[in-house]
Amino acid sequence: MAKITVVAVLALNGAALHWILFPMLKGPRGGSRRCAVPACLLGAVSSVSWLYASFLGVAKPLASALGLSGFLGLYALALGLAMAGALLIVAPRLRRLMGAAPAAAGLSPVV
Repeated sequence: MAKITVVAVLALNGAALHWILFPMLKGPRGGSRRCAVPACLLGAVSSVSWLYASFLGVAKPLASALGLSGFLGLYALALGLAMAGALLIVAPRLRRLMGAAPAAAGLSPVV
């Protein structure tokens, strides 16, 4: 059940990427600073979910000790920590890079 839950979260995260973030990036103000927070949060959910799915693949010996609630609690803790880190550390840096001119951010302009 924990694996199914993680896969469901990954599917919802992928849908949010395609229906929310990608249109924001393609829109008239694409790449603006307002895209930083959703990008960081969805990236954190994706990273944690893929790593946790890998962990669940090798964690069978822990199944009797943790049970479903233990695995889901650990997953929720990992998601919370990753999202907090994304908001506190990554989002400000990404906002600063998105607000900077392409040359100042070390990026080449898109033609």
